[in-house]
Amino acid sequence: MLKKYKNGFLQIIEESGFHANQFRAVEKEVDNHPGFILQFVNSPLAFLTRTNSTDYFEHDYRYVQFAPSYPKSEYKPANDWCLIDGVYEGFKYWLEKHVHGYLEEIDIPDLWSQIERQNLFVDDPMINRSDKGFDKAEKERVVLAIEHFKRLIEVEYKPTEEQLEVINDRLGYLIESVDRLNKVDWQGVAISALMSISIALSLDTSKGRELFNLFKSAFTSAIEFIG
Repeated sequence: MLKKYKNGFLQIIEESGFHANQFRAVEKEVDNHPGFILQFVNSPLAFLTRTNSTDYFEHDYRYVQFAPSYPKSEYKPANDWCLIDGVYEGFKYWLEKHVHGYLEEIDIPDLWSQIERQNLFVDDPMINRSDKGFDKAEKERVVLAIEHFKRLIEVEYKPTEEQLEVINDRLGYLIESVDRLNKVDWQGVAISALMSISIALSLDTSKGRELFNLFKSAFTSAIEFIG
C-alpha cells in the first residue's frame, strides 16, 4: 500500500477519537495480494486492506466483527476492487460500530455479576427469607438508613442535577415500598434501585461495587430490622 494511503488511516483514527498507539500495523501478503492490517491492541478486532497486486490504486477490505465468536466479514466490495476512499469509509464504519461497541461492552459493569458476588446486606440477614412486613419501628430505621445512604452518595459521587433526580426517584420509591412490601420483596426493589443508580452515575465495575458497600454501610445500624 502506498505510504500516503497508510497515513490516511492515522487521520481517521484521530478524528474518530482514538490514538495511534491503540493500533498495531502489520504488512504481509494475503491471498497473493499485499495486505495492510490494523490490529486494535489487546483485542481480537482487526481491519485488513488488500491492494491489487497489479494496481496500487485498487483495494478491498474485510474486518473482524464485534459479534459472538468474532467472525470475519466478507471482502468488500464483493469480487471487485474500490478506490482508497471506499476503504476509508469501511474503516470509519468498523471503528464506529465494532470497535466502539467492543469498548462499550468491556467498560460497562456487569451489575448482575456484582449482585452474584456480593450479599446486599452485611452477614446476609436475608438468609432466613422472612416474608413478614416491617413494623413501625423498623420502617423508621429503614427510612433513616436510606436518607443516610443518599447523603453518602452526594458526598462520594457529587451527582449532577439530572443524576440526583434519578437517585431521589429511586430512593423515594424504596421508602414508599417499606409500607406495602414484605422484607423479601423489598430487598428485590432495593437491588433494582441500586442498579438504576449505578447506571445513572455511569459507574464502572469497581465504583459499582463501592456503591453496594455504601448501601451496606448505611444500613449497618438497621440490619436487625431487615432480616
